[in-house]
Amino acid sequence: MRRSWPAALVAGVLTAFVAAGFPALAAESSITTQSNNTWSQTDIQIQPGDTVTWTNDSKGYHNLCVAVQGYTADFCTPFANEFRNGEPTVEWSQNPTNSHTFNTVGVFHFMCEVHGGSGMKGTIRVGEAPGTTETFTATTPSTTGTGTSTQPVVTQTVPKTATPSAPRFTGKLLRKANKTRLIVDMGSSKAATLEVSVSSRAKRSTKFKRVGSAKFKVKAGRNLVRLAPKTSGSMRKGSSFRVSLELVDVDGRRSPTQVLAFAVK
Repeated sequence: MRRSWPAALVAGVLTAFVAAGFPALAAESSITTQSNNTWSQTDIQIQPGDTVTWTNDSKGYHNLCVAVQGYTADFCTPFANEFRNGEPTVEWSQNPTNSHTFNTVGVFHFMCEVHGGSGMKGTIRVGEAPGTTETFTATTPSTTGTGTSTQPVVTQTVPKTATPSAPRFTGKLLRKANKTRLIVDMGSSKAATLEVSVSSRAKRSTKFKRVGSAKFKVKAGRNLVRLAPKTSGSMRKGSSFRVSLELVDVDGRRSPTQVLAFAVK
């Protein structure tokens, strides 16, 4: 039966979209609590950009905390949070959200703060992609003895390799200052080098002037970085400061620059 031209046109458009290689839509995975204080899934593999949603179907006294990449301790402290849906409770509908989108390749651990010590924890693996299947064809003699026939004879699965991610700042960037020293309270998604540049402006000045710079080795998770006076400059009352911070990993990948701005009162 002949297709009408609208149907043929739609089929042609769909074929063109597939051929153009448009990216697949982001996927969503679901995890729920169970009555025996466990998660319905404890080891999930997803792709960057995918979303995971947690629900409390058991109505037990739970909450959900996802630690920053690489952090494995059995508790969720504020500086180690990639995501937290609130205080432990039996009703999760009151939370602003119980979902989190993972954009960074790596391994993330999640847990209930109440029952994590007894095993209510799991792992999200981001970027451990399934393999791609390629079919090779070969020409083999025809069984009829006349000519040849082409048949698919080999199927090979080639695993994809996850793209390493740049370091990033985690948690809230804070500063602690006294009359002699500036201390930066920051979190990092991985071990990296922290590059710091400090500029200051005197009380009656209109321009910032660079006063120092330094580099520090930081670990994944929370770090307290103490800047020497020669790097941070004088903490005089009325002075204003801008502290630029950037993380660089061993392969030279850089994080977006973060800036702390404050005045000494």
